[in-house]
Amino acid sequence: MSTEAFSKIENIEQAKKLSKAVHKLLRAIEIALLIIFGSVELWPFVGELLEKGLVEVVHGLKPADFVWDGTLIIYFASWIFGAESDAEVQGEVYLTAPNKGQLTAQDLMIAGSIAGAFAVLLLLRHKPHLLAGAMTLFWLGNILAWRYLVNLLKTTINKSRATYRRNKEYIGLEKLNVVQRYISGQWQWWRFGLGAVLIIAVDVFAFMDVIDIEMGLVLFVGFVEAWIWVERARTNISLRILDDLHEKYGSKMHSETI
Repeated sequence: MSTEAFSKIENIEQAKKLSKAVHKLLRAIEIALLIIFGSVELWPFVGELLEKGLVEVVHGLKPADFVWDGTLIIYFASWIFGAESDAEVQGEVYLTAPNKGQLTAQDLMIAGSIAGAFAVLLLLRHKPHLLAGAMTLFWLGNILAWRYLVNLLKTTINKSRATYRRNKEYIGLEKLNVVQRYISGQWQWWRFGLGAVLIIAVDVFAFMDVIDIEMGLVLFVGFVEAWIWVERARTNISLRILDDLHEKYGSKMHSETI
């Protein structure tokens, strides 16, 4: 085996290693959030059921509470499962990984900060004005984490692109372009920018008692999460089409985009 071939295999293994590490980290965050949610919401609800009975508890529930709690649960689930999906997609196309496939202390600190922010949002979910402020900070943290990810992956993407071009693996190159567009495309700036405008508007109008703050936050979550899942679907469809082309015609089809 040539040195170049050995290096390529080693780099691919590093990319797979990082993908697995990210999955494990996200799973740990998911379990931690479930424990927090269970302790602050599910266990008290179970206790109330045992004390009052199902009929009385159901009669005491308000439709608005269902909508609000459901929105937060969807937001958390969307973030966790979306992050897992993103890690899987990226692991499929990268031919190398930053830091030799190892998670750094900075990576763990950012993940821990996000998990902590989620915990704060859960604990404040019945205090709308405080929650709105916390969600504004959380959105700012999302923007900073995204820029950190883009900068972290810049070298990985460039090295992977050079390898695809050198080996004339044009289908792989196009898959990389699709993922790069998803990770750092212009749509991300639009989504984060419009999301910031929307959440700040919710804060301002709620402070002026013009709108119901909980419904404003429901609209914010619906807007930003629907947008990113549309982009995820677009990315996955594009990748599957390229996989089909690879199976039919091989990986070295001519590409006009390079």
